[in-house]
Amino acid sequence: MKGFILSDVKKPEARLIKANAKVIVDDTESKLVVSILPNISPLQRSMLIGWLVLWVILGVATVLYYPNAPEQERTLLIVYLAFWLYFLYTSARGLIWNLVGAEFLKVENGELMYKRSWKDYGRAIVYDGGTIKQLGVLNLDDKSFGKSYGEAFWTIGGEKLGFEYIGRKVAFGMKLTEQDASKLSKLLAKKLRNAGS
Repeated sequence: MKGFILSDVKKPEARLIKANAKVIVDDTESKLVVSILPNISPLQRSMLIGWLVLWVILGVATVLYYPNAPEQERTLLIVYLAFWLYFLYTSARGLIWNLVGAEFLKVENGELMYKRSWKDYGRAIVYDGGTIKQLGVLNLDDKSFGKSYGEAFWTIGGEKLGFEYIGRKVAFGMKLTEQDASKLSKLLAKKLRNAGS
């Protein structure tokens, strides 16, 4: 197998809240390279940009109002602006991730390399394949708020795969579908097993 897409996702589903990931696999005899790319619809991207623009306008209007605000409102405005900055940061980060972010996995010589990349920025972490335990699909409660929030297109998260490494839990595979997560976990486990033998 050389250079195939794990699922035939040409366009994101017509879901408004959830996002998909496009998975590209390059499997050769000596190594396996997997790219997981965010894949949101143009409508979702436009909605996120529009929301950010409106959020910035609201924050600027609040800052301009602050000098004229009565004394008793100023504390409330400072608290509001702290929350405003936090949500501006997380939303801008989500937009940037959806535009230029990617996850990369490489299995070679019995090691698993993982990199969460922002365009050209990001640090690759190398894990010894013999020390990786319980590689597989994460068991998340389908009705939990955390799972629903992680799958939303405006967030960074929604990891579906993971393993234990020297007592530490490592999660990856953001916005994967259940089917892609299952296929990818089996492929990674098989490649690590073959590299270890």
